[in-house]
Amino acid sequence: MADNLSVVPENWPQVNQIVSKAIARCWLDEAFKADFIDNPRSILEGEGLSFPEGVSVTVDQNSTKWTTEPLSPGSQKMVISIPLPPRPAEITVEELKNWLDDQGDAPRCVPVCSC
Repeated sequence: MADNLSVVPENWPQVNQIVSKAIARCWLDEAFKADFIDNPRSILEGEGLSFPEGVSVTVDQNSTKWTTEPLSPGSQKMVISIPLPPRPAEITVEELKNWLDDQGDAPRCVPVCSC
């Protein structure tokens, strides 16, 4: 898998927060999770993120790491894969709800970060 830093946006902290909150919502809401898996780019754009032309976004439920790779060998188009692992047992539903409602700190580790 390619590690293409050129697709990492300058506003990475904002991206990390938005994606982390989307993952937290997935852990709390199965309908949102299904929609996020099917339409991650659309959902993230609805939260204020933008992606360059030629960048696809996918969700990988079997990973804890972001990946970026060419759509095909030699392609200028990229695929960003966002991890969506199961909710860690030590992160409570209450912690997630409070964080999503901006009433608490981020849980100890939402897997989008490299904790």
